[in-house]
Amino acid sequence: MLKDFSFQITLTTNSVAFVDFAKNDVDVAIEGGPNPSPATESFEFGAMEVLPVCHPALVNGHPPPVHPQDVAQYNLLCPTGHPDLENFWVKWGRSVGLDACFGKTCTYFDSLDAVSDAAMQGLGIGIAARKFVEDDLAAGRLIAPLPCSLEIAMPYYIVTPKEATNPQVNAFVNWLRGEISRP
Repeated sequence: MLKDFSFQITLTTNSVAFVDFAKNDVDVAIEGGPNPSPATESFEFGAMEVLPVCHPALVNGHPPPVHPQDVAQYNLLCPTGHPDLENFWVKWGRSVGLDACFGKTCTYFDSLDAVSDAAMQGLGIGIAARKFVEDDLAAGRLIAPLPCSLEIAMPYYIVTPKEATNPQVNAFVNWLRGEISRP
């Protein structure tokens, strides 16, 4: 006989580079980098589309970026990511044929969420994963000023301690995997 289980899950978010499950009271982490933490089970997000985004008022009254090189005239917002990862703006610039244009210093944030938040505050043009900002684009909190995007391997992982047995953790990870896999 199958039982209907429903779980109450409390989410607490924290920005740290990597979680040590042995030292921290954490059940699930989302980590960025070329390799997940050792001694974990992981599921890679896979490739994601990244694109420039900004607050609509950032360009109102100013000439909006018309060509990719115009983006370099604005304050660029970028996630720091893992030290082995190349700056997302540099990758995006190369994808649109602008090798030298994006060598300038960006304002760095510790996560893609922080970049999106800063862009919504009007602090500059951020490079964001479309999947993470779809709702903000649809609601008009952010705009994509240029049609240029880049499919990029996003080395982000859902990680849990090896052989996690907590049914709430497993249910949450399965739900999260389903959400990530959704088109």
